[in-house]
Order: sequence, then C-alpha cells, then structure tokens
Amino acid sequence: METLGPPLLLGDSDLDMSLHENSQVAPINGTLSNGNGFVDPRVLTSTETAHLTYDEQNYDDDNYMSSSYEDMKIIATPRQAYLPTGCCYDDRMKLHASGDFSDNGPHPEDPRRIESIMRTFKLAGLLYTGGAEKLGKILEEAPSKYMWRIAAREARKDEICTLHTSMHYEWVKSLAYKTSEQLREMNISMDVGRTSLYVGLCTYEAALISAGGAIETCKHVVEGTVRNAIAVIRPPGHHAEADAALGFCIFNNVPIAAKICLLDYPEKCKKILIVDWDIHHGNGTQNMFYDDPNVLYISIHVYDNGNFYPGQPEDRSIPDGGNDKVGRGAGLGKNVNIGWHSQGMGDGEYMAAFQEVIMPIAQEYDPDLVIISAGFDAAAGDELGGCFVSPACYSQMTHMLMSLADGKVAVCLEGGYNLSAISRSALAVAKTLMGEPPIRLPIPSINTKAATVLQEVRFYQSPYWECMRSGMFSYKEAQFKGAVRVDDVVRDYQRNVLSKNHRMVSLWIQRHQLARTFDNQVMVTPMINFAKKVLIIIHDPAELLAAPDPLTAQVSTHNAYVVDPVLGYIEWAVANEIGVMDINIPWNSEPLVSATGSYPPRSTGFELENEIKDLVCYIWDNFIDLYASDNILLMGAGDAYLAVKQLLTSRDCRHRIAGVLAFITGSLRPVKSETDSGLSSWYKSNSEIYVAGNHACWTDEENIRKVKKQRFGNVVQSEEKSLVRMLRRHELRAKEWMLEKFEEKTREDFVMTIGDENAAPDEVFIKKSLGILSFPRYLPIIRQALENAYGPIPSLVKLVISDESTKAKSVIGTGIRRDNTLDRILKVSDEPSLPSHLLVKMVKFGRVASRWVEIFPQFRWRVDYQNRRFLRPHEQRRLRQAIYNYWIYSNLFHDDIYTNFNPDLPSDPDSQHATMFMNFMPSPPPENGDHRLRLIQSFTTIEIVQLKEFLQHVVKLIEIDLYPSDSTIQAQHNFTSQAVEKIAWGDGAQYRDLVRDLLKYNPVDLVYLYDQTFTKSERAEYMCARELGSNHTPATLGQAILCITEKRRRDELESHDFSYSHPHVKHHFHQVMYQSHDSCVQGENLKFGIADHPDGESYSEDHPFNNDDKIVFSDDI
Repeated sequence: METLGPPLLLGDSDLDMSLHENSQVAPINGTLSNGNGFVDPRVLTSTETAHLTYDEQNYDDDNYMSSSYEDMKIIATPRQAYLPTGCCYDDRMKLHASGDFSDNGPHPEDPRRIESIMRTFKLAGLLYTGGAEKLGKILEEAPSKYMWRIAAREARKDEICTLHTSMHYEWVKSLAYKTSEQLREMNISMDVGRTSLYVGLCTYEAALISAGGAIETCKHVVEGTVRNAIAVIRPPGHHAEADAALGFCIFNNVPIAAKICLLDYPEKCKKILIVDWDIHHGNGTQNMFYDDPNVLYISIHVYDNGNFYPGQPEDRSIPDGGNDKVGRGAGLGKNVNIGWHSQGMGDGEYMAAFQEVIMPIAQEYDPDLVIISAGFDAAAGDELGGCFVSPACYSQMTHMLMSLADGKVAVCLEGGYNLSAISRSALAVAKTLMGEPPIRLPIPSINTKAATVLQEVRFYQSPYWECMRSGMFSYKEAQFKGAVRVDDVVRDYQRNVLSKNHRMVSLWIQRHQLARTFDNQVMVTPMINFAKKVLIIIHDPAELLAAPDPLTAQVSTHNAYVVDPVLGYIEWAVANEIGVMDINIPWNSEPLVSATGSYPPRSTGFELENEIKDLVCYIWDNFIDLYASDNILLMGAGDAYLAVKQLLTSRDCRHRIAGVLAFITGSLRPVKSETDSGLSSWYKSNSEIYVAGNHACWTDEENIRKVKKQRFGNVVQSEEKSLVRMLRRHELRAKEWMLEKFEEKTREDFVMTIGDENAAPDEVFIKKSLGILSFPRYLPIIRQALENAYGPIPSLVKLVISDESTKAKSVIGTGIRRDNTLDRILKVSDEPSLPSHLLVKMVKFGRVASRWVEIFPQFRWRVDYQNRRFLRPHEQRRLRQAIYNYWIYSNLFHDDIYTNFNPDLPSDPDSQHATMFMNFMPSPPPENGDHRLRLIQSFTTIEIVQLKEFLQHVVKLIEIDLYPSDSTIQAQHNFTSQAVEKIAWGDGAQYRDLVRDLLKYNPVDLVYLYDQTFTKSERAEYMCARELGSNHTPATLGQAILCITEKRRRDELESHDFSYSHPHVKHHFHQVMYQSHDSCVQGENLKFGIADHPDGESYSEDHPFNNDDKIVFSDDI
C-alpha cells in the first residue's frame, strides 16, 4: 500500500531529507495532511466529524423535578472531546555529532539517545506505523491508542534571539562553515571543565530543529490540538546561557518555547511552570527567568554544596543551584531549587520532593501551561547521574503534574545517557501522558539528609508561598526577640530537679569548645569520687511532645509536654547508694541562628561522633579515672549510646567497667579494638543491648545473624519502637541486671591469687598492675604519689610495693580481698594503720606506670626526631607531645629528686639557713619533696598531659608570692621571646611567661631534643641573667626548679625580711593549696580565679588542677 509520507522511524542509511522542505498540503479522507503523513488533530474535536450525540432530557418532567424546584436551572456541561497525545521527533537531530573523529569512545550525549527512545515507543505500540490515511479514523474512534506526530521545524532567528544574544546565534551558525581541523581543535578545548561541549558541522541545523521542535510541541498543547505532548529532541538545552553554549547544550529549548508561548498567546498562556527533574541544575533556564514573575522554575537536582555539575559559575554574582536562590526583583519566589546533598537519591526522595514542595507550590501558582525539562540521568542505571529513580517514579511525577493547567503538559527531553534507562523512563512518561494509570509504586523510604534538604527548601520559600509556611518560622526573628532554645530550657529544668532532689551539681568542663557545647550537660551526685558504685548515664535530650497550631505553627505551652524517662533511673540509683553521672548529649550545638539563617539540622555522622568522643575522653581522663570506684556501669540511651563505644575503644577502661546497658533506636555500633583483642568478647559477656523492634537489623535473617556477633554485644529485640517506651518497658529488668552486674564486679575485685593459672582476666590485670610496682625504676613514682596523698607509708606497705622481702611475698600470696585482710596486714606493723582504700590507689598508680611502659616504645621518638623534616604537621605535633612526655618522666620521676638539691643549699637540715628556708616553704620539709613538685607530679599522673596547661601550672607554682627584680624579668622576657620564636611554638611575647622557667632552663635534655636551639653562650647568658652562675647549671629539671625557687626566696627574704616568725604565711598556703587540690579531685563545681599575679599579668585559661596563686572560690552552679 502506498503511503503519503515517510515511515515514522528512518534508519541511518535511508534518512529522508524531503522532510526538510516539504510544505504540500493534501486531503486525506476528508481531513487535512501537511504532506508529511500528519493529520491535523483539531478536526477530531468537532462533534460533527466524530458523530457524537447527546441524549436530550426533559428536565421539566414532573417525575424528575418537583414543583418546589421550578425556578432552578441545571446547566450540564458536555464532556470535552478526547484528544490524542502529541509526539515530536525528527531524524535530522541525530546529525549533531562531535567533530573530533578520534578513537575515543562514544560521547555520553550520543545521537542514538533519541533513536532508542523512539524505537521503544514503536515496540510498545505507541506509534502508528501503517498508512497515514488510516490514522485519522483510528484516532477518531480511540484518541489514546496512538500518539499524534507533531512535525518538527527549524526555529527562526527571531525566536532564538528572544532569550539568546545575536552574537551567540551567529557563533552557532558559523559552526557549519568550520573545517574538520578547526572543529577538532574546538572540541579538544571545549569538552572539558564547566564548558563540557562538543560541536560538529551539523550542530547548527540540529540545534535549530531541537528548539523548533520544543516550540511546536508547546504551541500545539496551548492551542489545544493535542491533550499533551512529548518532544524527543536533542541537543538538550537547559545548561545553555543567553550568550554561551554549555554542558552539551547549544540553544536553551524549553525557555525559548516558553517565551514564544507567552508572546504568541497572551490570553491563553499567562503563567508557565517549568519543572526540571534532570540530575543537573538547569543554570541556563534559571538565569533566563530569574526575575520574571510569569515563569515559575522548579529544579530538582544534585547540588553537593556546589561541587556537582554545573557547579559554581566563575562570576559569583550569578546565582547557582543552591536552595537559597529564590529569584530576584519581580521574580522573587519564582525560582525553587531542590538541591540534594549528594548523589544516590531515589524514588523516596523524589516523591517526597513532589508531595512536600513541588506540588503544593505549583497548585498555589496555578499555571496555564506546564513544561517538563525531562532529563532522565537520575534514572536507575545511569552512571553519570548516580541516582536510582525508577520508571514508576517518573510515571507518578508525570501524573501529578497532569493535574495542573487543565492537563496541558509538554515534556521536552533534556539529559539522560544510558540508552536502556532513558528509553524505559521515557516510555513510562509517555504511557502516563496517553492516559494509562501511573505505575504502582510501593511506599519508599527517604534519606534523612534529603529530608533536611526539603525542610531547608521550605524555609527559604516560606516567605513567598502560603503553603510553605506551616511549621516554619524565622530564626532571625527568634533571635531578635531574645528567644531561648527549648532544649536549654528543658536542661535547666532537669538540672534544677536533679539539684533539688538529689543535690547533683554540674561538672565543670574546662576546654573551651567542649564547654560551649556541653555547659551544664554533665551532672554528678555529691561525693561521686568516693562512691563504691558509679552509674554513668549518657542519653539523648528529653522527648518533646507538642501539637502546633495548623495555621500559625505556634505551640501553646499547655499543648506541649516533656518526657524524660531517665529521671526514674537516676532516682533508683541514688536510692541504692550508687553514684550517678548524668551526661546529656544535645542534638545541635550551633547558635540559635546559623550563618545562613536556614533550618539547623540535628548533628549527625562525624560531627556528632567527634563531639562525643572529645567529651567522654575528657571526662574519663580528668574525673572518672581519678575516682576511687572500680565498679562502674555505663548506660546509653538513643544516639548518645555512641559515647559508650567511643569510651571503650579510646581508653583502656574495661577493667573498671561492670557492664554496659543500652537502648537503641538508631545505628547499632560494633565495639571492637585493634589493640585489645579481648574487648569484643568482654562486651558480649557484659552488656545488655535493647534494640527497637522495627530496627533494620531485624528485617532479614542475614542481619539477625550479623547482630549476634560478639562485637555488637548481647543484643535483645524489644517489642517497643520508640526510645521512651523502651526505657519504660524494660525498666524493671534493666535495674535488676545492673544490680547483678554491680554485685558480680564486687565479688571479682581484688581477688589476686598468684600462681593460679586459671585466674580471671581482672585478677591477671591487678597482678600485673602490682607487679609493675616491683620494678625499682618506677618505685619513686608510686612511693612519692602515695606519700603525697596519705603521708608517710608504713614500711610493710613499702615492702609489699617493692616486693623486696619474703614476708611481703607471703602476704601477697595469701590473696588480698576487700574484707579485713588488709587490716590484718597493717596490724603486723606497729606503725599507724592506713585507709582501707590505699591498695586501690596503689593499683591505680601501678596502672598508670604500666601504661607508660607501653607508650614509650610506640613513640619511636629518637627515630622520628632524626626524620622530623619529613613528617606531616600532625605527625610533628605527635612527636612534640611524645618528646615532651618522655622528658617530663625522665626528669621529674625517674631521677631521685629528694637528695640532689642545689649545692648552695645547706646539706645539714639543722642549720639556721635551712631552717629559714623550710619555714618559708608552704609545704612539708624537704625529706618528702617540695610541695610544688608533688603537685606537678600529681597533675602528670593523668595519661594525657596537655603541654600548655602543664606549663601554665608550673609557672604559677614557681611564682607564688615571689617577686624577682625588674632587671631579671626583662632579661627573661628578651631571652625567652627569642627562644619561643625559634622553637616555632607561636608568638614569643604571648608564650614567654609560660615557658621561661620550664623549657628554657634545661641545658641537658631540651637543647638536644629541640634542634639545639640554644648555644652554650646563650645558656651562659641566661644563667648570668638569673644570677645563678654557669658553674651551677643544674642537670635535671627538678634541680632547676629548686634553684629558681631558692633564688627567688632569697631575693624575697632580702627585700621584705620574711622569716619563720610569720606563721600565717605557712598556714595560708597550706590551706589554699590543699583545699584547691582536694576540691578538684573530688569533682566539685568550683571556679578558680587568679588574683594579683606576681608580674602583673593574668592567665585566662581554665585549668583542672592545682592553682597556687590566690584562689577565689565560687559555689554558684
């Protein structure tokens, strides 16, 4: 049978160029044909041609209407005649190809893209392939059986230049006259970076047809010749700027078509909605209508903080695809960007974006025409897009948009580079346009960060759209009104309740960043440092239940409730004489209004993990590790349970932990350590982990098998789904379990049976800790620390520590328990008995010494020092701290500092000079060591020594009430400033007071370790400035401190004539120094303030221990 037009699909070899000039018009079965085999579908709307009849009904019939309705008239609007769906396509658009004919693979923007889509339409039966004369008759009887073909044409220059510049049009036109060599060079230079473009000899013609096809498609929809339409066109357009081609795009097809419709149909088409669901932001479309109130542009794309293509424009004044770009001038609110935080989005995110943002705004806007920039590179299978949107989701989105503008929807192809994915997705859209029900889509899940993105978009659009205002408010307005966060109010309430009912106090967090985030978030019961059993509860903020007003989004206080189930656990613990530390982890630590004023999200991922790790490690190092109890139980509730993992993996603390209790609704974290192989098995045996019943770990057998592994602990599935309900439902069982673990830990403590090969792990550790005390190298550390805390040690205990006698060995061999065994040991000696927890202190100090034995070999500080110039910055910092720690222990602890006094000091303790010296010292006589050195040592028994804090303490300890001469101070300032700058620790003027007496006065160790900063002449100069003389250069730091102290005291005595006749001096320093030290160790909330510094300077840093200046105590909490 002979047909009047070309076949609908033409192969590459038989492209019929007659389409280009054919303008004949001929009748086909009484209808009009344009010579291309296309029938004008407008005749299908005629009721005469379609032979549509309506039954006449007599509405005056008494059987139908009663006499009471005589004055009423019923107007029945006849149904609109069905129209087909249009389809625009032209084979000539495949002529656009790269002019670089190299061996490189096919470009992503492949000419086969549109051919593949049309072939899929044909195979699915959407296109009529028979004689064109029969198409009119078929569509008259069944308008939705086939798509109606819309003829593409070349766009005219005046149409292109409605939005593009004439210069850009001429540049594209000139491509047809370039040589192959010129095109090859252009492609090499342009197909990179943000330009990302290729051109060829036929690019100009194909681009004109692509723009013309979009124009004809939209005009047919506006005129009503088709119900809706899809334009399968290329090259795409939404990246093309007014004056430049960009991102595979030559002319911007959709904006040109929208502008033509606004100009040609001012009555029918006043407002246009453009929805761009391409994975890339349509920067060109946005910029062309950024200040136009008649075009609403909505783009849903991957933004990734401006790193995803097209990224940030070179001119930063040009808006990008950020969610905060909402339009300009008259177009404010007419630009909606939904920029995902990353790739990987799927059906859940796209459906949520449509339901929560796109459709509400579109319905409020009420457009006359909807144009979809349909890029399918977000489809599942498109590697360039990296997202997972299914054809069903595209079908659903199309169906929702068809409810707008009386169904006038024009779909224009943009991106999409996987031939299979783009064909299946376009087919789903076309079927939906033709009237098929959208593909059924199961309720998908949504990414939590994507939900935050949608909330942020609603925040930015709320000033312009009524539908976006529900649940939104201005954070800047809240700040202006002096608003306070509810979590702060709730925490203040909790603090007041805990303080009133249980006398709990806030723990002072002294690090600046931690203090800003966790101020008043850590509370402890009184005397927790002496409690036998300690419960540490780390939990999420209290749950807030509220019913906001549906119109104003305001929450009335009588409709808001706070639920805090943790209070019951605290009351139970206090009633059972268990010390409690309550740690509340806030969900967001940012100020009330962020820098952008946007919705402040909940802290997640690495941010929350790092904050929690810093907090728990700080609390352990500075407080818990110094507590007397070795019977500690950890309880985690909610996401804050992450702190339990951080503590167990960051600190060697499990030997003091009785068990771990947790209630989890979020991520289930494994607990494992590369350095402690037994941690996972211990965690499995000593934990009770309640996990919500709807948690993902219970979804299938594979996940259930995984959570049964040791590293996840003893996991128990809860019947409840929320955290509050879990805490309430399992409260009785949890309390019983905690009591059992406390008792179990009590029975295991201090059971040390030497020679028992089957000893428990805790027993082995305690024996190891006591065994380390037997090394003579560590004996001065332990002995001095114990004497500082308890006074002179009975000789028998010294024997136990050093394991130097048979008697001591026999005593240890009997086993030391928590009963009266220790009392029996002490009664053997005639010396005064000691507190029963002395052995606990001995084991603690043994643990510290043991840890330093393990740390030293790992630092490899000598090798690192030799290769220091090849270290990265963080490795250099690690080296500095390692060298510093080694130096402290080698000088202060590993040398005998009791006898090596300065030669100037009298060796006879009964001499008059020695008596005067000792009376002035606010500390015991020298046989127990200088009190300042003992405080220094007490501070450094913490596992991690912070360099700056230690230096500040030493300076203060040395300079108490000691006033050197002005010339000496000036000499110190000049010398230390120069030295600090050479060491590269920072500004010399700022740090000289911190290091002048500590670092710059050790010519034996530091000179070598710190790159030999000082020469011999510099050392001599410094010694002379100190009036100590080079012949008295001390060999160790301890001797240096004593020299400085003794010299300043001599100066003081000479200037002020102090003597032992002033006993109030001694009493004052004894009282203040011991009170400050004891208060800090006990964890009381005391605030220290330094007054009357000797040099007229003050130290603003907070310190955890040992201020020897005049101390101001404050009891406010």
